[in-house]
Amino acid sequence: VQTCALPISATMKTSVFDVVHIFSERGISAVPIVDEDGVVVNMYETVDIVVRPSEYCLRLPTAHTLLYLQDLVRQNAYQVLDKTIEVALDQRSADFNGVITCTPRDTLASILAYIRERRCHRFVIIEDEDVPAQGEGRPSRKKGSLVGILSLSDVPLPRRLASEDALPVV
Repeated sequence: VQTCALPISATMKTSVFDVVHIFSERGISAVPIVDEDGVVVNMYETVDIVVRPSEYCLRLPTAHTLLYLQDLVRQNAYQVLDKTIEVALDQRSADFNGVITCTPRDTLASILAYIRERRCHRFVIIEDEDVPAQGEGRPSRKKGSLVGILSLSDVPLPRRLASEDALPVV
């Protein structure tokens, strides 16, 4: 599993607006939420941006964020954007399955098996133990610290199809 030097993350005090900006700017659909030590405490996803002006929910796909933001303003629901992630997560749908994690030591085969079993498509890669500082620019990290994210779309389709059972297209 390869990771970038500085994985994108937010904190519980980050505004929903700032996270929506990250979604749009980076073309991603989820941002790990970390504490002051960089330990993953939650995940905020595009599907968490839900507006309930009546009996329906408006979900915010990454590719159409600006169009949907205009809809949010027309519905006078833009106040949600000023909330912190902490407040927004308190209002999250009860069907959230939690943050699914793996470690840099997990094999792709074991991750693909889990995906097949649980039908998930995103893993937050975390440290499985405390990591001491490793020279300049590589500070120590606590167990549970964010290393990166592995999405099913990061795994080439032929690799996914080569596993024992074909994976559902997500």
